Amino acid sequence: MSKLETIKRCFLTINVLRNRKQATFQEINQAIEEEGFSEKIISLRTFQRDIADIDTLFGISIKFNRSTNSYYIQEDLSDEIAKLTIRRCYYSFG
Repeated sequence: MSKLETIKRCFLTINVLRNRKQATFQEINQAIEEEGFSEKIISLRTFQRDIADIDTLFGISIKFNRSTNSYYIQEDLSDEIAKLTIRRCYYSFG
């Protein structure tokens, strides 16, 4: 799997969580499959690595809610800067 594909998958995960506010691993995996990635279904471990990469690269913290079995973006004051950074990167790679 290429680094570019990993970055695109991270952007997709962020967009899904921004649009839906929260999503299960299965819902995010379905969005990845619908987008047509070469590795259509990812493992939970790959998704966990993506979450760590998103935090490292973009400063966006994705958390898990056990009661709803879903993931969400933990909002804070630096999110506006992160949103702008993601938009710029997305249009560069997208």
